[in-house]
Amino acid sequence: MTEQEISRSQTEWNLVFAMIRTTLPHSEAARLSFDLTTSLTSSGDSSCVSLDNFPGLVTILDDFAAVAGFAAERHQQRGRRVEPLTSAK
Repeated sequence: MTEQEISRSQTEWNLVFAMIRTTLPHSEAARLSFDLTTSLTSSGDSSCVSLDNFPGLVTILDDFAAVAGFAAERHQQRGRRVEPLTSAK
């Protein structure tokens, strides 16, 4: 997939990033969007990073990291047992 197949201007890239951002609350859709973002940022001939999309790519990757951090924190909190403040003997 080449950049020309995806988008030609910063405005079009902003639309792509907005669509990706809407998938973040949905784990399966977010996984596919992350795979797409990873392929867009991969090095080599298939890389689509340009001056038009670099800030948006960084922002969307930051959004993925924030959602992952939040999910990991929630998962840890669920795993903790709540111990009573006083012990009944």
